[in-house]
Amino acid sequence: MKTKTEIAHDFILSHKKIDLDSWTPFDLSGDAKLEQIFNNILQGLYGECEELESGEYEIEIDSHDSRSGNPVLFYFVDPDYEEQV
Repeated sequence: MKTKTEIAHDFILSHKKIDLDSWTPFDLSGDAKLEQIFNNILQGLYGECEELESGEYEIEIDSHDSRSGNPVLFYFVDPDYEEQV
């Protein structure tokens, strides 16, 4: 399973704009910045983040924002997700 920082890094690399400093206004660096970006993804700051099932999420990257120029569905699993028993 990927970590929060790996998920945030992959999400950013799917975009045209890959400069970390342009992604979050906080004075953070390294892993702390990537973890904040991950939290922003879950909170819907970069678009609607939809939970599909059991900690698996999807967020759409618009074609004008994606590196490929095509819409991209970005899937990930929240590493902190715990199933309710």
